[in-house]
Amino acid sequence: MEPSKASERLESPINIKILALIIGVTIAFHFSVSSLEEVLADEIISIISFVNPLSVAIAGFFIAKRYSGTHVFGKAYSALAFAYLSVFLAEVTYLIYDLVLNLDPYPSIADVFFFALYPLTLTHLILNIRFFNVKTNALTKIWMVAIPIGLLSLYGFTAIGELGEANFDFYYGMIFVAGASVTLVFAIL
Repeated sequence: MEPSKASERLESPINIKILALIIGVTIAFHFSVSSLEEVLADEIISIISFVNPLSVAIAGFFIAKRYSGTHVFGKAYSALAFAYLSVFLAEVTYLIYDLVLNLDPYPSIADVFFFALYPLTLTHLILNIRFFNVKTNALTKIWMVAIPIGLLSLYGFTAIGELGEANFDFYYGMIFVAGASVTLVFAIL
């Protein structure tokens, strides 16, 4: 007897109330922070930029350990945990460059950690997409290609307008926009 595919067992739809709550809290947070003094707002945002990725990394490692014997989830959540650990390390490295060493943190080794988010998150997403047997048709493949091309084009036109030329900053930024665009497509899928 062949085991059923995971996608055939999924029955719970997206909970619109939870999604609305997340969006509402996010909007409220942004309005709250923007109403504070700049120094206080920067401190709050800095704390969150350390706490959030570290929290996700810790939770990811716990989930990976719990599902370490499974075919997919142990590996997938290990990749996701390392992705967010890399963001935490990037934030720490950036802070050390900026406040301790008094060096310009752009570009720096912190960027390697920031960029590691994309391949590691893609690993997590692709493992789950394969496991849940997500079907793709021609229309899906078209938007999966169109979104990154559109975002890269938008970035390209905007950056050239701001920078005036395709210099180091333009190409360096293009790397991160490409990583984020491709990750976005797989997250939507």
